[in-house]
Amino acid sequence: FNYNVQAEQALNNLAEGQDRYKSEYGLYLNDLEKLHSHIAGASGLSRCVKILEIKVYRDYWTATAQQISSPEKVYWDSRKGSSLKKG
Repeated sequence: FNYNVQAEQALNNLAEGQDRYKSEYGLYLNDLEKLHSHIAGASGLSRCVKILEIKVYRDYWTATAQQISSPEKVYWDSRKGSSLKKG
């Protein structure tokens, strides 16, 4: 089983939540608690995945996630759409 798939799915759900939030409020958000209702509509986040970091910039955002059983981190850059990088 590839644990990184869970981290990738969590980041994908986070991306959907960010898109919903931006369409409603005109900006991205770096607070997971405030994003929760927007992420829940995208199947939520797995308790087995930790979102390690979210950075919000003017026109894009980045995030890093890790499945708790995996040593690898998965990185998301909203400028690259669904392009996920491991490392």
